[in-house]
Amino acid sequence: MQEEPENHGAWLFVGPHVQRLANRPVEHISRSQASAPAVASARRHTGEQKQLVASAFH
Repeated sequence: MQEEPENHGAWLFVGPHVQRLANRPVEHISRSQASAPAVASARRHTGEQKQLVASAFH
């Protein structure tokens, strides 16, 4: 899981290495791709944050 949008953060670099080392598919959970690292609304951020955490523990 990464809190940053999918096209930010380390996943694009480390994802293929993690999957190879795990020797199985690894699910990636993050915010949707975006040009900015944060949304402009506290309400939207809170909703996205809740969804990310729920997805990670589902």
